[in-house]
Amino acid sequence: MPRFVIQPLLVCALAMCPLLPASAEERHALRSAVDAVLAAVKSKDAVALKSLAARDEPDPWLVADELVARGAGGAALKFARAAPRKAVQQLPAWIKRRRRAKGDAKVRRQVEAAEQALAREDWKAAHGAAGGLSAGADTVLGLRGARVRAALVRPAPDLEHDPAALKEFADGARALGWLTAASVLYEGAAFAGQADGAMAVAEASWRARREVCEALGDRTQLARSVGNLALLLESKRAYREALGLHQQALAIFREQRNERMIATALRGISVLHVRMGKFDQAVRYAQQALAISRRLDHPLLVSMSLEALGSSHFSMGNYADALRHFEEALAVAREMGDEEGAAALLAQLGDVHLGLGSLRKAAALFEEALRLHEHYGHERRIAAVLDSLGSVHRELRNFDEAMKLHKRALAMERRFGDPLSIALSLDHLGTVCIRAGQYEEAL
Repeated sequence: MPRFVIQPLLVCALAMCPLLPASAEERHALRSAVDAVLAAVKSKDAVALKSLAARDEPDPWLVADELVARGAGGAALKFARAAPRKAVQQLPAWIKRRRRAKGDAKVRRQVEAAEQALAREDWKAAHGAAGGLSAGADTVLGLRGARVRAALVRPAPDLEHDPAALKEFADGARALGWLTAASVLYEGAAFAGQADGAMAVAEASWRARREVCEALGDRTQLARSVGNLALLLESKRAYREALGLHQQALAIFREQRNERMIATALRGISVLHVRMGKFDQAVRYAQQALAISRRLDHPLLVSMSLEALGSSHFSMGNYADALRHFEEALAVAREMGDEEGAAALLAQLGDVHLGLGSLRKAAALFEEALRLHEHYGHERRIAAVLDSLGSVHRELRNFDEAMKLHKRALAMERRFGDPLSIALSLDHLGTVCIRAGQYEEAL
């Protein structure tokens, strides 16, 4: 059974909107430009694509941002690479680094304001700037790396350590922004193993944010709050409460006829049912999510839904179906330039090949996944892949290498403090010791 790794920023990322021009004429021009780019990419018309990329209006940054927001990351990359201007040539790196980030000057100014506040050790101002990013708060996490992440999880008196007090803040909208920042930043820190007690603060912040949304009567933000709280509770294996929250979010999205978020919620419920061992239901929810995603022509959601469907089939022992869905999801992720998503799918393909007994193939997939996870700093995923790779070497009878890998994974899991993951790593290590004839160490 593969280990699932929570995606704490998923709902926030999918909730982001493209940065559209102010006037109706400009918005129409942008939509027309984006449609033309998509048509040129689909028809492989390089001349037309280069012509579109050479235009000054609409601004190429806005065109690329709208393409990314539509889930057409691959088309955005092709558009950026066709552009002649030096400034626009920087777009591919931006898209690959944070496809869902808002690439406009306003966000860059807010990120800079957060960093300047950090340099002054003004934690309240730093979180205020991050809160202003709203659903784009994860940009702060992605653009400046571990230094900013570590700094943002230091104590901030009267702010994220007391979500209940912040909930009573006079300005409800500002309180909502700060709670978003505290929730996302602390949850990211917890999953990166950067701060003791960070998960408890994140949970309290999400719960307070939900109450603020209810008080403000903001159904859209309420759905996003309960969705993110559900994801966090899944990581704690509080599955019953998480399922109720997922279903609450789904009901709101259906009420609003927001098909993109309906597909996201259905996919999340599918993953949760796999964790609960209800595989037939997981397949049904994943199939519903995939159908909507294909209808929307949203590559990111298609890839995620295929991954959920593959996980469901893998858990049922249907390796052929799992392999087919994972491979299609990987192809879509790579077409979008989604290397982080590709890393997770490579590990899941490794699990399938390990189950099929294709040990050399499994080892190659796990090693590629490990390289990408290490590049992006996904500590929990690194630990899971190390354990899986250790299992491959155990089956290959490379017992010394298997022990080394399992011990690395165990050390990381102990730092994260998840009892079940620690127990699994200990079990894997003990199995290797028994296979190697080291019975005393196994005990």
